[in-house]
Amino acid sequence: MDQRTTSPTRRFAVTSLVRSPAVPAASLAAVALLGLSACTTGPVSQRQDSYDVSGSVTRLVLTGTEGAVRVHTGDGPVAVTEKISYTRDEPTTSHRVDGTTLYIDVDGCGKTVRHDRCDVSFDIRVPARPRSRSS
Repeated sequence: MDQRTTSPTRRFAVTSLVRSPAVPAASLAAVALLGLSACTTGPVSQRQDSYDVSGSVTRLVLTGTEGAVRVHTGDGPVAVTEKISYTRDEPTTSHRVDGTTLYIDVDGCGKTVRHDRCDVSFDIRVPARPRSRSS
């Protein structure tokens, strides 16, 4: 489930969340493999990465994630915390800024077998807009 929150005083748009489509052939292969394997997939590996984003960011484009996304205001520059949990293949994430748009991409979660776990969630802090002072 996606969670998107922004302050009414901040102009920051989450313009797109692109979900990876399921590949039918991979689904059939997963069903075939399930008949050959046990239902357990092993221990869950987890990691968390945090980074600041330089520059003025007013748009956010996320691709490939099926996890939660929380956008909120706070002090300081744009900051991103990624929480990654997986049981088999570790997903990869990348980010870049082009103009005022922050692009974040997740690759690898769409390739999991039915009982595998692969979740990437994001907590994104954007600066609060300074209040104007009237005289």
